[in-house]
Amino acid sequence: DVLVTQRASRGMYNGMWVFPGGHVDGAEGIVQAAQREVFEETGIRVDRRTLKPRAVWEGAVTSKRRQFCVVFFEGLAQGVRPKLQTKEVVRAAWVPKELVPRILDTHVWHQDNIAGIEIVNGKQIPATIQLADLQQGLGSGHKFALKHFLEARDRERSSSTAVNPAQRL
Repeated sequence: DVLVTQRASRGMYNGMWVFPGGHVDGAEGIVQAAQREVFEETGIRVDRRTLKPRAVWEGAVTSKRRQFCVVFFEGLAQGVRPKLQTKEVVRAAWVPKELVPRILDTHVWHQDNIAGIEIVNGKQIPATIQLADLQQGLGSGHKFALKHFLEARDRERSSSTAVNPAQRL
């Protein structure tokens, strides 16, 4: 499953659906930053040993004359119940793996509902998220990363099911 969050309207990516993330602090490395940002925004810990870079995206904020590089990671969560940081995140959902490819579908807005959570009056409550909201609200860099995540997953599946000729007896 894939965790997505909807940004609060307080900075970059206002109201967009994104994967948890942020910037590197001080002397930390990108793996430490990924682990820290997921925890800060969602309260979910990620096993550092499982973090794998899946895509790199170059972006720019022209109004601020800034360029940046985003590294998208895949990793295993230790726990699945988010506790959202209300300053940055207003909704979150775990997209079931069978629905993940539909996020990239551009031919139809999918009406599947996903169980999620949202912040209302400062409190975290259950919410229903429509897949169409994710299709429309996920940024191009995140769609790029999701495409690479799915391709890597397919490659890993096909290589694990391939039969080694030496094992055919």
